[in-house]
Parts: sequence; structure tokens; C-alpha cells
Amino acid sequence: MTFWPFLLFFIISAIFVFLIYRLSLHYNIQPKNDYRRQQKGTVALFGGLGIYATLWLAYLFWEPHVQLKNILLGSFLIVITGLLDDRKELNAKTKFAMQFLAAFFWLFLNQKNNLLLTTIF
Repeated sequence: MTFWPFLLFFIISAIFVFLIYRLSLHYNIQPKNDYRRQQKGTVALFGGLGIYATLWLAYLFWEPHVQLKNILLGSFLIVITGLLDDRKELNAKTKFAMQFLAAFFWLFLNQKNNLLLTTIF
């Protein structure tokens, strides 16, 4: 395995995140200032979407691997939860429930090759 595909997808990810950042600033999609947020200046939302899109590109165009596909499918719920949280500010119980479902889904997809499941059962 060489270094160049990792560098290429890192650059693609940086470009995607930058484009999403610029779009979110253009459409004024920013978090509200409240007691939970301590950042100074403007912070754009939806940056995780660029990273997730890059991982799908890596899966589609560079040595598709079953485990990466399962991780991407399992993390889909995490991405949806993040997008909903960015827009509607979900409470902690809802976010935890979605993360639990995503972990359960990932375990379900990896029944054959999962070290955790083979040691428990």
C-alpha cells in the first residue's frame, strides 16, 4: 500500500470540507450562540458531510473493501444524527439512542468477522 492514495483523499476531503464551509457561510447556516458553545468567530456546520462523502469516494474508486462498506453503512446513522443535531439541536438522549442504533447496526453487519461478537457468544 502506498502513501499517495491517502494524500489524494486527504486533499479531496479538505476541498469538500472547505466547499461545505463556504456554502454554509453563504447560506448563513451557523450555530446559535448559547451557553454550550464557547467558540469565537464564525463556525460553519455540516463539515462531517464532506468527510463522509470522501470516504464513500475512497470506497468506490480505490480498492472496495467489505469492512469499509460496513463502516460507511453503519456510520450513516451517525451522519444523519449529526446533520439533524446541527439543524435542530437534538437532546443527549436522542443522540445517544442514534449512536447506539448505529453501533448495533454495525455489529449486525459484521457478524462473521467481528472479534467482539465471537468472544461474547
